[in-house]
Amino acid sequence: MDTLTMKDIYKTIDKQRIEMALQKEDFKGAFVLFKYSELSYEEFGVLVESFIDFDIEDLSTYLKLKEEMKTMKRNNSLLQEENQNEEYNAPANQEIWQKTLNDIKGKLSAPSFHTWLKDTTIEMKDSQYVRIFCPNTFARDWLEERYASLIASSLEKIMGKRPSLSFIVTN
Repeated sequence: MDTLTMKDIYKTIDKQRIEMALQKEDFKGAFVLFKYSELSYEEFGVLVESFIDFDIEDLSTYLKLKEEMKTMKRNNSLLQEENQNEEYNAPANQEIWQKTLNDIKGKLSAPSFHTWLKDTTIEMKDSQYVRIFCPNTFARDWLEERYASLIASSLEKIMGKRPSLSFIVTN
């Protein structure tokens, strides 16, 4: 009888979670789960092919292109910020952030709020540019992909205008 390694167990769990996302047609969620999974591109491609008409080579190219586009978007955002001559306010306007978090808290489940937003901080420049500092890459990606619109809307509600957001990993 074969003994399973922890990596095999994690792969099995990752595969099941990705399959559940694909069954719900939550392709973005499936990509996020894959990004942090133990599965290879090929293994993920096989899963996706069973749910949509995708060739493994196309998927690999798509995933690489998507990652490059994200990097370019972040670099462009950072360049725009650097080109601004004004400095970010230090310390960040925590009163506005606390009001924003209180507004968001009522719209999310307590576990989601504590998982994704509890350990965030901000820096603001002219209420036009807001940097949101996240504790890790996974949190940054999750907030950027799933909660950016909610955060921007809450900030707009409190500040009177919708700011431009940047998500940055603190460590």
